[in-house]
Amino acid sequence: MRLDPAALKITAAPSTSLTIDVVVEEVTDLGAFEFEFAFDSAFVKLEGIRIGPFLGSTDRPVTCQQRTMDSQRIMFGCNTFQSSPPGATGTGVVAHIDLTVQNQAVGETSLRLNKCSAADVLGASIPLNGCKDTKFTVNAPTPTPTPKPRLRKLPPHQNLFLTRQGEKIPPVQCAGPQGSDDVALYLETMSSAVSSPDPKQPDQPKQLAAFEFEVRHDPRLVCVELQPGVAAAGMTCVVFDALTKPTLEGVARIGCVTLGKDGPFPDTSTVAGRHLANVLVRPQPQVYTQMKPAQGNGLVADLVNAKCELADVQGHPIKLFSCDDAKLIIRYLEGDVEPDCLVNALDTQSIAFRWGATKGSLIYNDRFNLEPSGAQADNDIDIKDLQFVYGRFGSDCEDPHPPQPPAPEGKQTATPTATATPPDSTKPRINKSPTDRELVLTAPAASGECADSPDAVMFEVLIKDEITSPDPKTPTLVQELGAFEFVTHFDPSVVCVEVAPGDIPLGEMNCSTINAPTYVQFGCTTLSSSNPPQPQPPGVLAVVTVRPHPDVFDLLFPVSADQLLTQILNDECELADLLGHPIKT
Repeated sequence: MRLDPAALKITAAPSTSLTIDVVVEEVTDLGAFEFEFAFDSAFVKLEGIRIGPFLGSTDRPVTCQQRTMDSQRIMFGCNTFQSSPPGATGTGVVAHIDLTVQNQAVGETSLRLNKCSAADVLGASIPLNGCKDTKFTVNAPTPTPTPKPRLRKLPPHQNLFLTRQGEKIPPVQCAGPQGSDDVALYLETMSSAVSSPDPKQPDQPKQLAAFEFEVRHDPRLVCVELQPGVAAAGMTCVVFDALTKPTLEGVARIGCVTLGKDGPFPDTSTVAGRHLANVLVRPQPQVYTQMKPAQGNGLVADLVNAKCELADVQGHPIKLFSCDDAKLIIRYLEGDVEPDCLVNALDTQSIAFRWGATKGSLIYNDRFNLEPSGAQADNDIDIKDLQFVYGRFGSDCEDPHPPQPPAPEGKQTATPTATATPPDSTKPRINKSPTDRELVLTAPAASGECADSPDAVMFEVLIKDEITSPDPKTPTLVQELGAFEFVTHFDPSVVCVEVAPGDIPLGEMNCSTINAPTYVQFGCTTLSSSNPPQPQPPGVLAVVTVRPHPDVFDLLFPVSADQLLTQILNDECELADLLGHPIKT
């Protein structure tokens, strides 16, 4: 007969319950059994002994008796009666012993099985292979460490969108009377309440009576102002920051103490009681000119927490788990060329006014040259730049479209799908159709103006292929046409040219024309990225109408066999998707 398990090791708090079994092995026709169970009452308390399933497994009636020998020993036995059915045969559990771990139980002891005996249904003794004990070990529970609060800034990452600060976009100074209205607010907080014991009264937690910390930053990017928070309401604070100590570059510092032993002290079990300070971060004036509202614009300013200290009323330190940093992404709202945190008619009109301007032109401004973004600018303001703004119409700093998440290091947080396969792409062709036309002259316009001539031929500017290039934002999808432009060159001494929209831009797109002496620049944009033009290519982008100049009649008449050959040249053909990204042709 044995106890099961043979060894038992637990890590338990006081009053943990456990059960061990009494097992008989390889018996035949079992009719009765008896044993003495002995234990150390300093380790466990006996809650009771229950009959196991084996003795009555053949449906013989069972009765049990127990007798307490002393506080650490008990006799327990059970028997069956009637001559049939036969008793249990084999190995099985005859009893369950229920125990509870005592309060101060730590160490090793034995749960002992003594005076083991068994008999068959006729009362004959059944030999047993001794009594086998259980080795029982109780490990002290792992103490729960006192939680240490973290000093942190909330939110840890955020955007600071730039807006116009006056007649010029940058402010006169970073902080102060002429400082920037663009400001990011961080709350310097403790992550949890102070729970470490007071050295004088160990049963009581410490009271927060003083704190200090520094915010280290790049003074070329930002300046920092510090304000005492709710937790410092009863404290006296000293602040060195951009306002109180402007000569202290790259560091802002605050320290607060409580005068006297009676407080008041903040209740750190509440959110307000853990709010130590406000950290206000403003951009330096030069930052406004270091970027433009293009895709992915932004500079990252690290706000490093340093020298974080907490103390109780006696000056004893309150240990901190960590002193956490934060990041600020300084950026423009994409497409917000007239920066006011909203892409609206001001932005679309400002960039539309500059359409066609190139570097060196009086109306050219590099802030409006948005696509391509990055260092490889194309030094002109073309239809891609217009569509970049038009496609973001209605976007604002609260809900940018497309999203501009405040990802650390200025990186986007979107994770590409592992199984995503970009669609196969071919570059669509743009040409005029037909490639040759004959313009037969009848009579010059009565007004003498080329545009009034009844003689005319038309060419269709076709995009001959579907657009299959992958969308830069969603590579599993193809780009959708949002804007296009082209330039038609001609000899003004021979012909004049007019351009009108084709079937693709009708309705959903807004088209504009620049008429110059030797060329016509024609472009169309989509005002909303959620309303792509229909139909999408292939199709007709525009119709070019060519009329003869009145002087041509004098050159050709009256000799009807004479003719002139002139070329109508396409140039600077550009396609863009709904967000202004180029579509290669």
